Amino acid sequence: MKLKLIIVSALAAGLASAATIQMGNIPQPGELNVLLNQGPSGLQVTGLVGGVLDLFDSTQILINPSSGQARTEALVGLLNNVKLSLGGITFGDVIFDLHCNQGSGGCPTAHNTIMIATSDGTTASFLAGPGQNFFTITGTGLTSVSIKMSDGASDIRQVRFSNIAGVVTTPEPAAIGLMLVGLGAVRLRRGRFPKGA
Repeated sequence: MKLKLIIVSALAAGLASAATIQMGNIPQPGELNVLLNQGPSGLQVTGLVGGVLDLFDSTQILINPSSGQARTEALVGLLNNVKLSLGGITFGDVIFDLHCNQGSGGCPTAHNTIMIATSDGTTASFLAGPGQNFFTITGTGLTSVSIKMSDGASDIRQVRFSNIAGVVTTPEPAAIGLMLVGLGAVRLRRGRFPKGA
């Protein structure tokens, strides 16, 4: 009986920790944009997300051509591999766009095989063409996401993380305003009727 319980517990733990990798831009609660630093190129370039250092690693020389929520690309040719991490800090979700420009010097028009692997061992492959190719990865306690492209991409952009260990997200001003309007409406509604009515 104990052996059955241990096996069932191990299977349940394994199922609970597996990440989900999906094609598409599926917004997650509390997601934060990666703000890139324009600067020197190298096998690793950095940005910030919620005050945490974000690392983009590759076997290619990478560059952030501009600052802000911009993009990371290969210094020469198309980007064919990149690893996203937060320097050992865990996260739950990441969303990114593997962008392919069409035309001369852009991505091939044939389907590109995208292979994605997470630090928990989850893997997936997708076929993607030119244009925007968003991916959403959700999980628990992830430390990295590795991406390989058979035919390359122009760049990786619009990277967003959520559920970062130790980072508290604050609501957007519009969300706070909407909440205050709702509370005010509740207060007005309660004030119309006398108690006991």
